[in-house]
Amino acid sequence: MKRCARCGEEKPDDEFPVDPRRPSRRYSYCLVCKREYMREYRLANPSATKIKQRRDNLRKYGITQADYEAMLVAQDGRCAICGRRGSGTKQHDRMSIDHDHGTGRVRGLLCRSCNKGIGYFDDEVERLDAAIEYLKHHRPEGTTT
Repeated sequence: MKRCARCGEEKPDDEFPVDPRRPSRRYSYCLVCKREYMREYRLANPSATKIKQRRDNLRKYGITQADYEAMLVAQDGRCAICGRRGSGTKQHDRMSIDHDHGTGRVRGLLCRSCNKGIGYFDDEVERLDAAIEYLKHHRPEGTTT
């Protein structure tokens, strides 16, 4: 049993998040209080939260900010599939880091729509080809795109 440093309630150890840096190996706030504390922190510190999310996202794919910028320059600031330019000023405008789900290898930068699209097709070329054929078959008369 452990007492939460925030709410003061005594709870079983498994109701406290694991934190290997602490001697007890558990966070000092219970899960409910930690969740509430983190929500309050994110609301009070939106810019710090965005920076941390960005850093964590880059780390997840094993690249640095410089690697990301180099890829963006190499792609002329455009999506590697559709060619749309992202401004990068808003979360939804920033290019997504596309990666192979099997190997984890980064393939390039995609706009949010293209990244979600190939994700929904589970990176299966055959399904994407079938979708292309479907769209061609159901294209209105006289259109070319």
